[in-house]
Amino acid sequence: MPPRLLRPARIAVLVQALAMLVVIGLTIPSFLDYLFHPISCTGDELCLDIRGFPFEASIAFLGAPALLLLLTFWLWRRSRIWLAVLPLLIDVVAIAVVTVDLIEFARSRSAEPNIPVQLLMVLLPALVSLTLVLAVLIRWNSKEPTPGAIASTH
Repeated sequence: MPPRLLRPARIAVLVQALAMLVVIGLTIPSFLDYLFHPISCTGDELCLDIRGFPFEASIAFLGAPALLLLLTFWLWRRSRIWLAVLPLLIDVVAIAVVTVDLIEFARSRSAEPNIPVQLLMVLLPALVSLTLVLAVLIRWNSKEPTPGAIASTH
């Protein structure tokens, strides 16, 4: 596999993982507030504190894909075609989830504050990664000989 195709795909996978980690990082302040400033409720009030939920949800939904993408980046130092499965699956799921959120946002016309974050930190890196990984796979499976192989046969 020529490194000129694999290197951009590896970088896109790394950027996608880092973007997911940034999304997780954006939820840390509310989690720290939840940990260090517990709310106090009296016995006759209903007390529901969900300040730590965004952090826990982001870890649950983005933590494993980010780690898998980092693992893929690290293992893709050598050309291994089977590793393309991980970013492809993560990209397709990320694109589908953000698309569903965008459709629901357009349908309800509600002011959802995390739509720009989803577009910039999840959808855009997933589209770039998907495009580059597919380009690597198409090139990997192409039957056209490489220029070096043509020169060596003559």
